[in-house]
Amino acid sequence: MRVFLAGIMQGSNDHDGVHAQDYRAYLAELLRAHVPGVEVFDPWAVYPDSPSYPDERVRTGLVANVE
Repeated sequence: MRVFLAGIMQGSNDHDGVHAQDYRAYLAELLRAHVPGVEVFDPWAVYPDSPSYPDERVRTGLVANVE
């Protein structure tokens, strides 16, 4: 099973600031502990600088990881 961790990053901010992301590691740990063989994809872990990415790079990165 593949799980995509979605959640608020920037919210409605119009700058590069982000909301706290520490919940993501906790959720990934819970899933790995309770769902045998789960594959967790956390875009924040893979692309921590994504708020500064141009829109096209964000789209390309997400599409590549959800197919």
